Amino acid sequence: MPLTCEVLRWFCKNPSAQMAILFAHILHKRAAENWPSDILQDLIEIARCHANPEPDSSPFHFGKSNAELSCDDLLLNSINCARGCALNAIAALLWEHPKEAEQFKSVLKHSVEDENPAVLLSVLHCAVVWYNIDKIFSKSLFDRLLARDLRVFGARQAWDLLYLFHNTKSEFYAERLKIAMQSPIKDLKKYATEMAATLVIMGQWSLQEFVSLLFTEQQKDTICRQAVIHYQFDEARVYCQQLLQWLMDNSPKLPSLSLLFHNVRLEIPRDRSFIIELLGKECGSIIAGDVLHYSKTANIDSKDYAEILFACCAPLSIQQQFIPRYHVDDLIFCVVQLFRFGKNDAGVMKRCLDIWDAVYRMYPLSIQPLADLLEQS
Repeated sequence: MPLTCEVLRWFCKNPSAQMAILFAHILHKRAAENWPSDILQDLIEIARCHANPEPDSSPFHFGKSNAELSCDDLLLNSINCARGCALNAIAALLWEHPKEAEQFKSVLKHSVEDENPAVLLSVLHCAVVWYNIDKIFSKSLFDRLLARDLRVFGARQAWDLLYLFHNTKSEFYAERLKIAMQSPIKDLKKYATEMAATLVIMGQWSLQEFVSLLFTEQQKDTICRQAVIHYQFDEARVYCQQLLQWLMDNSPKLPSLSLLFHNVRLEIPRDRSFIIELLGKECGSIIAGDVLHYSKTANIDSKDYAEILFACCAPLSIQQQFIPRYHVDDLIFCVVQLFRFGKNDAGVMKRCLDIWDAVYRMYPLSIQPLADLLEQS
């Protein structure tokens, strides 16, 4: 440690940008160690006063102003500039030495007003740590960062602070998210949409207000993905179902919806009515194939599948000329399995016959396996 400190002191004699970044990286990597006060003060001075980065500089994005940079662009810049690296090192030190926080407070008050937006993402990392030290100060940093540049939504752990503070100032955060969701910056739009949808799913944002906003098709699919991801959680399922129903009514294409039928998110009979309701939507054909594949790979051991398979017939029939033949083959396979399960159940047998009629109207030559099965019965 003494030799390292001597070398670092030498580095900090009017350090270049590269030297300052190396200095910060060393303290970041060895944050658990107890550094002398003068070394920590040198780090603070780099965070506060170093000339790198200049207000509108972006070393990796020539020809673009900082106002045009994406969240990910800023994140890259923040870990490759002197002030940003110094603040990241301060965040690492605070995790290890929270009792030393007071000496860093003034530099964070200064850095939250930094003219280069990349530095603001590093300040957010400090605000996250400060939540465990002083929640009021952490919130003041977070609020000021959002007031200055919405692209801090793209910083690591920005969601953590939004979730923790949302209920204390919900109108402010909702207004910030609404603006971010309309941004021309693609990844900011995506991150904000993900966060807003998650707040709705967690019951912290009115569903009625949320669905009244204008969304692009890409944003609708982002919302769909969030609803699918959270569907397996009991406390979120009702909100997820409401979002998915709204999306099915308002979007002709939802690529992420197919994920609902993977990773054991659905359970039969619990979700029988919900699946049937989705299939009954105008765009039910976009999931009919996924429902059939799900049913085919599941163990058809319940008469609930009879209603689900029958509900698949209508969207398949409507989109007959656009439906791949293998979807019909999957339907036939499922009906055969259902017939074997429910051959002693009059209700199941009736549904098998109804599906047989529907398949015959769509693909007359495809019903031979069903016809053979019925003759054998």
